[in-house]
Amino acid sequence: MKYWIVPSSDNIFRIGDAIAANDGLVDWRESRFSVGDVVFIYMMKPECCVRYVMEVVKTNLESDDTFNQEPYWSDKDAYFQGMFTKYARLKLFKDYGDEAIKREELQRLGIIAENVSTKELKNQNVIDFLMNPDKVEEESGVEYPEDESKYYEGALMKVNVNKYERNRSARQKCIEQKGLKCLVCGLDFNKAYGTIGKGFIHVHHLVPISSIGEEYKLDAVKDLVPVCPNCHYMLHRKNPPYSIEELQKIMRGELKLENIEDDRDVRYLIYNLLHMNDKIDDMELQKQVEAKFNERYPDMTHNDWRRIIADYTSMVRPAAKVVSMNRQDYGMAAEDSDMLK
Repeated sequence: MKYWIVPSSDNIFRIGDAIAANDGLVDWRESRFSVGDVVFIYMMKPECCVRYVMEVVKTNLESDDTFNQEPYWSDKDAYFQGMFTKYARLKLFKDYGDEAIKREELQRLGIIAENVSTKELKNQNVIDFLMNPDKVEEESGVEYPEDESKYYEGALMKVNVNKYERNRSARQKCIEQKGLKCLVCGLDFNKAYGTIGKGFIHVHHLVPISSIGEEYKLDAVKDLVPVCPNCHYMLHRKNPPYSIEELQKIMRGELKLENIEDDRDVRYLIYNLLHMNDKIDDMELQKQVEAKFNERYPDMTHNDWRRIIADYTSMVRPAAKVVSMNRQDYGMAAEDSDMLK
């Protein structure tokens, strides 16, 4: 089985009308498809989105064996010129409708460039995203400790294995109501990164999906909050997760910490050291951090510090520049400079 992305333009062929008229079936001019292949239909301007997911159910059809689709061809010249090519019959598997995967999402993940053409998709992460676009939280490569085998708020969808859809409209409603700034730290990716950060944010479930264990009616306003990837990870540093208020208190130093993994001072020292010298290696980081906090944590061994540094740097290196750019927004400038003394 192969996966394909295929461009479609209503100025040439109105695929949506053809699908509706033939009970979810459409005959497509393509000889490379095989039965069982999955085809993602990318709608060209003005939609600019992946709208339909189709399954190939027949191949090598002659024009005489196809549906009468002439009424749906806007470009009659194109219709008659290609009448004697081979066709594949596609069956509608999913219509994303208003939740279609927008061009910006596809470009950000490198799925499409400026020009879209029929091509086979081989990257499994790309395929997983197109089949399950609601799992946008995992874009950064950070895995959050929620049990993906449990039920999500959506219908069971069987591909090769069972996967569960998240409700993308709920995510969008959350963003519309609460904006794109992190509700914990205030980070605005558009402000920090410019165009490439536009529209980017994680959405955190205040009640972990994995704790529900059944399909439920989601209240996008009450149950979801926008957070940045770093704060999202920190919220899940314990089970059940920290509340938004608890994490904000930890960042302000108002909440007693359970262990060094939650120590805000350690995190921000690493942020600043990386910002001042992004070439600094973990050994030098460990030396400076250990010297600063050895008295606070006298029971920590060198191996303990090595583990902490390795854990933090994997998350902090990509974010250090963002933190430094937004330090004034967070009101941390004076505090951070004191930490380095």
